[in-house]
Amino acid sequence: MQNLTRMVPWIIGRLVSSIIQGKKMIIYLDIKVEELTIMPPEEAETIFTLLLDADRLGNHMIVISRTTCDWAIENLSLSGQNSNHLNRLKADFSTRGNIRKYSKCHISVVFGESEIYLEGSGFSIGHKKFISSEFSTYKTRMIVENIENDSGLYNFMFSVAIKQTNIPGTAVDFVSGGGSTTCAVFENEIKKNRIAICIVDTDKNSPCDKLGSTAKKVLNLHNKRNIEQNNSYTPYIGTATTTIGQEIENYIPFNAVKQISCYNLPPELELIVKQNTSADAENCFWLFFDLKNGVSGTKILDKIDQGLKQRSVGQWIASRLGCSYQDLKYKNINGVGKNIIEKFLSTKEAQNEYIEFSKTEYWRSAFLAQFESLLWYLAATMPVRT
Repeated sequence: MQNLTRMVPWIIGRLVSSIIQGKKMIIYLDIKVEELTIMPPEEAETIFTLLLDADRLGNHMIVISRTTCDWAIENLSLSGQNSNHLNRLKADFSTRGNIRKYSKCHISVVFGESEIYLEGSGFSIGHKKFISSEFSTYKTRMIVENIENDSGLYNFMFSVAIKQTNIPGTAVDFVSGGGSTTCAVFENEIKKNRIAICIVDTDKNSPCDKLGSTAKKVLNLHNKRNIEQNNSYTPYIGTATTTIGQEIENYIPFNAVKQISCYNLPPELELIVKQNTSADAENCFWLFFDLKNGVSGTKILDKIDQGLKQRSVGQWIASRLGCSYQDLKYKNINGVGKNIIEKFLSTKEAQNEYIEFSKTEYWRSAFLAQFESLLWYLAATMPVRT
């Protein structure tokens, strides 16, 4: 009986996932029936239409209580499609309502004119602001630096990661940040009142290295809006983060790259790179290795001498390469090559290797928390086909 009790949360989570599995942010209608009765009818109909369209089209996942569904069915003039869909949401509430227990991020639409504000693990917004926004009409916007390759790799990695979470499914629109303009593109999506998440490369050569300029700008924008208090910046619905290592290419494991026949990996990497346990993930050289250009000890030391990098960066690289700081100048490891992401996405053997990699302690320790955090912003149901 105790074992069964411990399994209940897992069983419910998998049940929810299996029932509403799909390919978005979870939005709860938290307006009481007595509040709906005093709302102008056109506003109530607009709120329900926006939410039902979002769920029916697969843009987001909507949760509405049975009592509220009953009120809307009786009092509102909705389209035939949305009336039918409202009945589906009412019937699904026993499973959809449970997802709130596991949700790491969601939007609560409340009665009134309140602006966006942070509320626990999610966001709250007044219904008037919600009506005038584009939060429900667009899928979550994910700003990446290079949409041509990054979007394909993130889609693949998300499809693998979601199987280890209670997230029902995802939907996302990728937006190209264009490298140095990423922060401006991110802010533009925020100003348009859309759910926006942004992930940028750290451009770090070691865990102790400084963030690159683009990452600094993006995180500063996020902090001013959603972290720091007592300033004039308004919160936004979304988040910003950086890659775990130097850049997105470093998410592709060493053994997967070995499966891509056109690349000859430097033999030194076989001795340096270990990606199995959580301990391996703590100081992994591969995460900060420049796959395209490799690492030059001389260039690293020159940047340290110029004050562009801290001495600790050179010390960390030397420790990973098994040499003294003074001997780092003699170390040079060639890069693997260009177009890593493109080659990975066209090589089934490499993708299979990644799937096996996702079962390791290393992967769970290094990547799972970040993937799960991002995926909750993309949570959605499958679109209804009529």
